[in-house]
Amino acid sequence: MYVIMLVAHIIPLMDTDYENRFMAIRLITLVFSLLFLAGLAQAHDERPGSVLPYAKNLQITAEDAIKQRLPIMIMFVTDDCPYCKTAKEEFIRPMILSGEYDDKVLIRLIEIDRTDEIIDFLGKHTTMVDFASKHKAHFTPYVKFFDGKGNEIAKPIIGITNKDYYGMFIDDAIESALEKLRQTR
Repeated sequence: MYVIMLVAHIIPLMDTDYENRFMAIRLITLVFSLLFLAGLAQAHDERPGSVLPYAKNLQITAEDAIKQRLPIMIMFVTDDCPYCKTAKEEFIRPMILSGEYDDKVLIRLIEIDRTDEIIDFLGKHTTMVDFASKHKAHFTPYVKFFDGKGNEIAKPIIGITNKDYYGMFIDDAIESALEKLRQTR
């Protein structure tokens, strides 16, 4: 709405001399550039390549997990799930930004209702929806823990039963997965 009002004030400048017309065009370009950048910033957190690490190539993730001796935590989500939004914004994003989990777990997200192509642990092309179905992720948020070979190594976390303890549930599952990896050395 503010953009329309701003453009409405700028357009009359275009009916005047060359200098005002040039200034009006520059202002309109600036406004639309800022809107475009704001849209990119907003979309930044929702798709691959953002702070939230959506799965693209789980084979590479698995290789990294083996090299670093870390578990892989996959959170299965949907866009329209309010609990998923809570899990992403209040738990996953802070975990990633804090850096405290860098040496504990590799985190990836998969949207169970998207057909985006990904590569699974074995290097096979699949889609997010098919990968989620294979791992019986029918409810969201659903968190599973894997080793570098794609084997489940900790009890999954289904839903957010208690927001006050959800972070603790995740931490406990990460510790359990790390312990399982230590035992298999």
